[in-house]
Amino acid sequence: MTLPHLETGEMDGRARARRDDNATMRSLDFGDASQIPESAPERAGADSGTGRKVGALQMLRFGGAVTLLVATGSFLFRDWELLHSVPFYVQLLVTTVLLSIAGLSCGAFLREAKGARTFLAIALYAVPLNFAALGGLVLAADVSGLGAPLLAGSTLLTLGVSALVLSGVAWVGLRALARPHARSLWFALLAGSLLLLAPFRELSFVTPAVGVGLVGAALYQRFLLGSSAALNTLEGWLARVAVVVPVLLLLARTVVYYEGDAAFYVIAFGGVSAFVWVTARRIESRRLRVALDVSTVAFAFFACCFLPTLLRPILGDASADYGLDILQYGCAVVGISFGAVLALMSVSAKQGRRVYANAAGVVAVAGMGVTLFAYEAAVPAALVALLGAASVVAFGYARRSAVSCGAGLLLAVAGTVGLVVGLAELETLSSWPTFAVLGAVAIVTASVIERRGVALKRRMLRVRARFD
Repeated sequence: MTLPHLETGEMDGRARARRDDNATMRSLDFGDASQIPESAPERAGADSGTGRKVGALQMLRFGGAVTLLVATGSFLFRDWELLHSVPFYVQLLVTTVLLSIAGLSCGAFLREAKGARTFLAIALYAVPLNFAALGGLVLAADVSGLGAPLLAGSTLLTLGVSALVLSGVAWVGLRALARPHARSLWFALLAGSLLLLAPFRELSFVTPAVGVGLVGAALYQRFLLGSSAALNTLEGWLARVAVVVPVLLLLARTVVYYEGDAAFYVIAFGGVSAFVWVTARRIESRRLRVALDVSTVAFAFFACCFLPTLLRPILGDASADYGLDILQYGCAVVGISFGAVLALMSVSAKQGRRVYANAAGVVAVAGMGVTLFAYEAAVPAALVALLGAASVVAFGYARRSAVSCGAGLLLAVAGTVGLVVGLAELETLSSWPTFAVLGAVAIVTASVIERRGVALKRRMLRVRARFD
């Protein structure tokens, strides 16, 4: 005999089961998969599948963007005389306009924002490329030779139409990427692009233009744009960097097609260092900020490496009185100075200490390496390199930087070779004492290794464990 309350509970259970089955069938009939209960493994599999799909789509979109930029930028390496400059430039202008239209169409018809912003960003970065190509047209039309081009009718019409069209393309792209600051960024981008139209290629014009452009872009980023939330997104950073692209194109054009002097490279690397430093102050990611800080010091180091060449005509006679060459030993001073700065940063920084320590050793070794190989058979330079190598290895061991230790050991080997060559070529000594010392050192080294090999191996294992 079944108790009434148990029979009622059983009937309620069967009713609930039937309701659940009916609800499941209805969800299947109408395609509402959100109502179907999922187990934890099923949800995890769905999440991982979605993540892989998003990553694949991002890689596909990134690859397409890089391909379009390479195809657009390759235009600047064409032969103007064979390709009839004005008709061929129109192809670049039409391509830029089509990229902008593709972005607008992707957003209006497909309702897909990421693809639309990708097309508009590529069109935005193609604007300075167009101005660089227009600068080539202006230079080709300069028939007076006095820097005042006598423009033909077709060239003048191309300039006017292109300026209007490119201004519109830049405005649409900046409105899509950084709407609150679109007007300010638009004026800054066009102001930098106008530098590319100037028909002057002399370093007396290019060097100040590059310096003013880079420093101006850094000050603009620091004081006018600030740390707006709208510019801290990926789209915002694309809009920020677009402002400095015209100046970078001016710099690259001078390096590729013309010959820069020491003053040009000092100003170029120094300006890039200032811009990267200002940009790093606006980065929220600590790892990326550390990488940009190291890049800042690296660009400043390259700028200072050209300072000895720039100062040699001024300080050459004074340094010669003391038997020194500013070109040779100036690079060592620069490398040691910047290495010391990075070493201090590796101690005081809250994050990225290992990165700063690695960079400190590499920069110091680079400066002393230039000093070592600036002239052949320089015994003082070899001694400086050996002393610096010992310091770098000791610093790397103390800061547990395998990169610094490796760089110091390489410098030690180079310094030893330089010392041997220098001693062998001294006029006051013949070559046989040098080789006699080397032979004796080799024999003693072999004896020490044979006698203390086990202890040395244990010591090396402890040293290796320190860097793990």
